Amino acid sequence: MSQIAHRLAGWYLRPALQSDELLRFALAELTPREQQVLLLLARGMTTDEVADELAIGVTTVRTHLHRLRTKLKSRTGLSLCSSPIGPA
Repeated sequence: MSQIAHRLAGWYLRPALQSDELLRFALAELTPREQQVLLLLARGMTTDEVADELAIGVTTVRTHLHRLRTKLKSRTGLSLCSSPIGPA
């Protein structure tokens, strides 16, 4: 994952992770598509906008979001914010 995506994902995760190592570990468990979805959501896109950007269905985006929540919470004890944080 790029440095920019790493920083955006860090802003998007709540509460703040205690270390960059834990964040890298959590993000390494994500599929490339889950990383794309997380990055677009962190940029402030809605699920409809993410679906359009990636040429996938809204239901598929919601599935990825569910898996992101599950993976990130199980790996780090964190949850996703309901709104983006940081630059759009």
